Amino acid sequence: MNRDNEVLFLRFITRTGMYITIQDKDNIVSFINGYEAGSRNNEFSESIKKFILEKFRVQSGSTGWPGQIQMLSEKLSLSWEVTFKRVALEFFINTTANNLQEELDQLLKTRIRTLIERINKSGDIWFNDRWVEEWLSLCCFISDWFKLLWTPEEFRIIESLDHEVSKNNIFADKESKLPTNELIKLRGEYDSLV
Repeated sequence: MNRDNEVLFLRFITRTGMYITIQDKDNIVSFINGYEAGSRNNEFSESIKKFILEKFRVQSGSTGWPGQIQMLSEKLSLSWEVTFKRVALEFFINTTANNLQEELDQLLKTRIRTLIERINKSGDIWFNDRWVEEWLSLCCFISDWFKLLWTPEEFRIIESLDHEVSKNNIFADKESKLPTNELIKLRGEYDSLV
């Protein structure tokens, strides 16, 4: 896969909403299939299918890589979309040339910082259930490379935020989608670092 394709896919993974309106399995697969048909290059599909088999030991059947993601998402008890993004990030971390590493790091850090900035005591239109999906998609704590993106103090705060997300302790008020006091406190700690 050439660098331009890698960058496009990385941007698609980290900013999916900029490319497709409804972020679900069908639209994600359609975008990738359309892109590959238009570019006459299905290297992403073939490479990720092989990567999932090697890394996660999930076979590809007649449903191809989307089916592999489905099986893995059921195993991990995560949505298909979250699993896809996590696997795709792992794929790029493990398979791209070093000259893309800096761009990947920057894209991911910028996106996570934006998510943290949406934690606001007076509310934010983008702090909602989609925010939770994005957070889960981009924060790959099981991977060593993710920890290396951050200073130790930044990582501690991001890990604490993730702990609150995993406890489903996100919204103080489900209707207005205001964040909990704990999230606001952690946002304040993060702001003091940057």
